Amino acid sequence: MTKMFKILVLVVFVFGFLALLPVDVYANDLGSASELGIPDNDSFGSDQLNNVLNTIFGLAGSLAVIFVIVGGFKYVVGSGKPEELQKAKNTILYAVIGLIISLFAMVIINFVISRL
Repeated sequence: MTKMFKILVLVVFVFGFLALLPVDVYANDLGSASELGIPDNDSFGSDQLNNVLNTIFGLAGSLAVIFVIVGGFKYVVGSGKPEELQKAKNTILYAVIGLIISLFAMVIINFVISRL
């Protein structure tokens, strides 16, 4: 992998991690949580879980699309060398397989969460 590609992957993971950090802030002088319509339970709700999982699957899908683009670029630049073209084809194939698995996992998990 090239240095630029490694930096790109690192940036995607850092921003993906930052997107998962909680950002809820409640002021003390506005009243209790129940008066504001905020549930008092401390459990991790299914809506929150659904949002986190959709974010993770979105990042996985974005990463798969990036790998498809990189594989296509390698295929174009491969300059006719069979081993380079085969590596590029494998990159595209594995990225598409990862994208399909990610989509199916998202559908299955959303189905299960909606039934809970």
